[in-house]
Amino acid sequence: MGESWNQSVRMLGQFRSRMSARSAVWSAREFRLGPVAGATACALLVGVAGCGSGDANSTVTCDEYAQKELAPPNIGGESQSTDIIDMLRERELPVSIDMTRKLESAVNKFCGKPSPRGDDSAKRNNSRPISDGVDWDAISG
Repeated sequence: MGESWNQSVRMLGQFRSRMSARSAVWSAREFRLGPVAGATACALLVGVAGCGSGDANSTVTCDEYAQKELAPPNIGGESQSTDIIDMLRERELPVSIDMTRKLESAVNKFCGKPSPRGDDSAKRNNSRPISDGVDWDAISG
């Protein structure tokens, strides 16, 4: 996940520290993220409405996944991150950073690690649905 992941984790940690020191009320002016870091944070936060595309992803192929960017260019856009979240939601699994990492790792094993910029073909299992190559019992266990 690289630098944008590290930046998002740092920013979320800073946000948590600020929230524990203040009241639970905050405004958008107090917490600003860059577009990529913001999209990544949005995709990784638990159950944030509007982040995922909402489409069933049981038929997303490795090539379709690899063509998308890591983070959506805008809220509601499709990306590798939103595909991961949608697959978790589709199976009624908790959407958390830990579950996201587990599923992303399984997808990378099955399809090969894609470029965060997208516009690439999968390294293996190109036309196979991602859900065929994921051991859902291992993910949820």
